[in-house]
Amino acid sequence: SRKTTVTRISILRQKFPSLTPYRIQMLENLSWLVADKAIQILNAFIVTALVARYLGPAKLGLLAYAGSLLAIASSFVTLGFDAVIVREFVTHPCERATYFWTTSITRLCIGVFLYFVMGTCLLTGAITSSSASESAVILVCFIPIVFSSVDTARLLFQAEVRQKWVVWISNLLTIVTAVSMVALVVSGASVVAFAAVNASSATLISLSLLVLAKKQKLLPMFSSFNIDVFLKLSREC
Repeated sequence: SRKTTVTRISILRQKFPSLTPYRIQMLENLSWLVADKAIQILNAFIVTALVARYLGPAKLGLLAYAGSLLAIASSFVTLGFDAVIVREFVTHPCERATYFWTTSITRLCIGVFLYFVMGTCLLTGAITSSSASESAVILVCFIPIVFSSVDTARLLFQAEVRQKWVVWISNLLTIVTAVSMVALVVSGASVVAFAAVNASSATLISLSLLVLAKKQKLLPMFSSFNIDVFLKLSREC
């Protein structure tokens, strides 16, 4: 609560007079990021090892291959705008709506286009797959690229130095995903089911942050696409 936060800041300022409220907030933000990485590493050691043992080299390699394609495509969706957008959110709060929605609309268009390209490549054989199951895994893993526009809400929390909300949601869904993975291993599910769980986790994190941003009144009012803003971001990224 706000009262608890104010009390904690007062105690820290008494012990460390040189710490300003903003620096304390930055330290808290950093601690949440460290906690997030610790949970991710723990999840990688336990759950990923269990899934790898169950799927075997071939199916696990297919998931890794699909994940690599998604990572490459994601770099085209973000266009390297993130750091610039956060800076603009902080320095020009009155223009936040224009920057937010221009970025979101751009990412949505690119994401849908790339998903269409991936589907076309699989159908034409430009990207080879030995079976329909492999093609399904790649397409399912690629679903988050369509919802990448929603992930712009994450930048709102970064600009407001409220990273703890991102960590809470990310870790909660990481735990849910881990439990789901274990359940799939126990039930003997196919590799497509594992791809669906991975895709659902990434998509739900983005959607949850969007809903939370709206609830905390961080989400700006809708604004139409602004070509000048897009060109400015393109020059500075």
